[in-house]
Amino acid sequence: MLFLYDKSNPPYSSLCFAHRRYLKEDLAANKALGDFGAEALKSIWKGVGGGLNLMTVCNTGSLATSGHGTALGVVRSLHSSGDLASLGVLETRPYNQGARLTAFEAVEEVRSDEDG
Repeated sequence: MLFLYDKSNPPYSSLCFAHRRYLKEDLAANKALGDFGAEALKSIWKGVGGGLNLMTVCNTGSLATSGHGTALGVVRSLHSSGDLASLGVLETRPYNQGARLTAFEAVEEVRSDEDG
């Protein structure tokens, strides 16, 4: 059953408002975590030269969060600053679904950079 925003239904309206607020807060937290993680990795590896080579396990991107991602948010932040050399994606569960989703998101990120 699909519910649409309905001003005549105060409890539902409150729920929609809370949901939108939560999504905005979660997205902001994801972006802050991504930037913080990127800066932490850069400070650890400064002076090594070249971009960072990272590996992630499972899906931690926008498909699993509100839009930016947690661990993949760090990857996005490094990519946007030009500090990512490569990304390896792994999965431990059957069918490699997390690795497939992460690889999809990574490819889409690069495509959006090339298009924009």
